[in-house]
This record gives sequence, C-alpha cells and structure tokens, in this order.
Amino acid sequence: EGKQHHEAVRTLANIWVRILFAMWVNKEPYNESKFIKAREKHIA
Repeated sequence: EGKQHHEAVRTLANIWVRILFAMWVNKEPYNESKFIKAREKHIA
C-alpha cells in the first residue's frame, strides 16, 4: 500500500499481536477462517 518498510512491519506485528492475544484469551488454536470473518466484520 505504498508504506515504508518499518510501517509495514509494525502493521504486520500489530495484526499478529491481536491474533496471539485472542488465541491466549480464548484458549483456542489459530483458525484462519475465524480471523478473516472477524476482520471483515470489523472493517464493515
């Protein structure tokens, strides 16, 4: 999206922190379809 390297890395890190935190709180393994649905719901 035209971001500089450090901005892209930070954005990716923030996404992974949210995923890891949700996995920890819910005590569930990573489920890509669940993450995509939640992201779509959040964006809309």
